[in-house]
Amino acid sequence: MPRGDDAPWLERLHHDFVEAFRNNDLKALGAFFTDDALLLPPSRAVVAGREAIVAYWEAASRLVDLVFEATDVKMIGDSAFREAGNLLVVRRGAGRETRNVATKFVSLWVKVEEDWKLDSLTWNSVERPRRRAGPGAGPGRGRQGGPGGGRQGPGGGGRMGRQGGGQGPRGRQNRDAGGPID
Repeated sequence: MPRGDDAPWLERLHHDFVEAFRNNDLKALGAFFTDDALLLPPSRAVVAGREAIVAYWEAASRLVDLVFEATDVKMIGDSAFREAGNLLVVRRGAGRETRNVATKFVSLWVKVEEDWKLDSLTWNSVERPRRRAGPGAGPGRGRQGGPGGGRQGPGGGGRMGRQGGGQGPRGRQNRDAGGPID
């Protein structure tokens, strides 16, 4: 049974999920979701059901890598838990360049027989406040830090996914996965 202080167990779930994503193993990725799961990607309609979720991941060719950092885990009885935290999404931009996008996520895991499955998953970008120029732009009104502070992405304990550069899934170059968030 997971607990809020049981980080290795949760890290293993994230690791296995990310590995299925990186390897483009759609069958393994789909196995993480309940039959009637909901996926709520940013700026998209709700994706309902395991088959539709697998189709979403198959079509998400611009997503190169995922790095989870759960910062809050709450048990809901004996058969569910909610987690929230930071998610670094590495996206393919123009050409071969990649771009790190800082996001926040919330997921609901439920116990189905002996396995933990995702019942719902959503993520949204972390918007940076814009700098104010000209009159009225006083101290403390410039850029504010995002997750992890400043221009750094999610870090610290519980971080899952690629650490640093190298090859992303499907052989794509992942040059700045450990660098600043654009």
